[in-house]
Amino acid sequence: TTEIYTLSLHDALPICKTSLPMHLRVMGLLIQTAPTLGHILDVAVRYQRLISTGVMVRLQQRPDAVGLEICYLPDVALHPASIDAFVAAHVSNLRRLSPEGGVQQVMLQRSAPVQAEPWRQILDCPVTFDQPGNIVWHHRDQLETPLLLGDAGLWRQHDALARQELEALDATPPLIQTLQGDRKSTRLNSSHHAH
Repeated sequence: TTEIYTLSLHDALPICKTSLPMHLRVMGLLIQTAPTLGHILDVAVRYQRLISTGVMVRLQQRPDAVGLEICYLPDVALHPASIDAFVAAHVSNLRRLSPEGGVQQVMLQRSAPVQAEPWRQILDCPVTFDQPGNIVWHHRDQLETPLLLGDAGLWRQHDALARQELEALDATPPLIQTLQGDRKSTRLNSSHHAH
C-alpha cells in the first residue's frame, strides 16, 4: 500500500505543477477571469460536467468555511491519485490567482500514508486523512476578496460560453458522450506517455 500512495503522490505532483486554467478551455477562462473565489466555487458546481464526468462536486458549509467536496460516483472506479490531482490542481490554480490562496484545509478519504508531509508540502495547508469525504475547505471571509486577474465583464462572456457548452453536452446522446470521453482519455494518456 505504501507504493500505491507514493505512486499517487508522484502522479499528482506533476499535474499540480503543470495544470493551468487554460487546460480546462472555457472553464479555465472562467477560473482565470473570476472576480472572486466565490465565483470559482459557483462555476465549479454549475459546470462540473465540463471538467469531469467521473466525479460529482458539491458545496459543503460550516460557519467559518465553504467546502468543495469531490464525490466518487458509484459506477466509476477512480484511483486515489485522481482525487489528489484534482485537489492539487484546484489549490494550485487558486494560489496563482490569490496570494493567500483562500484554502483553509484539505480533507481526504484515502487512508493515511506512512508519511503525510509530502501532501502538506504540495497543498501548503493542513491535510487530514481517513475522512468521510474529499473536501477542500475555503476561508469564508475570503470568498468575496477580489482576485488578481478578476474581470467581471470577461467572466460574464465566458459564463455564457460555458452555458452553451453545457447545453451542447446535454443535447449529445449518451453513447456519443462516452465515445468522446474515450477519445479524450486516449489523447490524455497518449500525451502523458509522450512526456
